[in-house]
Amino acid sequence: MLAVLLPSVTSLAVRVRVPAVLSVTLKLCVPPTNAVSAGKVAFASDDVMPVALGLVCSWFDLSREAAPSPDPVLSPAWMSACGAAYAGGADTTDPRISPVYADLTGLPPMLIVSATHDLLYPESVQFEERARAAGVQVEHQVEPGLWHDYPLQAGTITQADRSAAAMGRFLAEGWV
Repeated sequence: MLAVLLPSVTSLAVRVRVPAVLSVTLKLCVPPTNAVSAGKVAFASDDVMPVALGLVCSWFDLSREAAPSPDPVLSPAWMSACGAAYAGGADTTDPRISPVYADLTGLPPMLIVSATHDLLYPESVQFEERARAAGVQVEHQVEPGLWHDYPLQAGTITQADRSAAAMGRFLAEGWV
């Protein structure tokens, strides 16, 4: 069993190569039926598809102008600068940059964790809707009044503990 947990990646070249490297690694080491993917950048490729995706406060649409929100972690100006740096001059509607524009057909079941005060919350709703329309099984856990990446505070706030437990249960089901 293997859970692929990837950090945020800032270069398009790296983002394109990381899945290729993981694809080879997974083919050699792990049967696809035992792989799940979770984290800030979840992994899937044409060659190896995990059996479950865990998506935590994810950025699905880098082309969208962020509206002001009560999020104490993210600001629209910072997101705009980060989005431009992340895209590196590429079209931000490229599905490799903004997965909300991808063909989501055939993706494995996913759990999306988000919060209503997260600047990225509207994108999580849009991505959920697109995934469901593509026939993907989606669970979406939304915490009202919380901020971007609140699950990182597991052990400190009850809602983060609840999200961590839900993600653990969901990903464990992918291995059964």
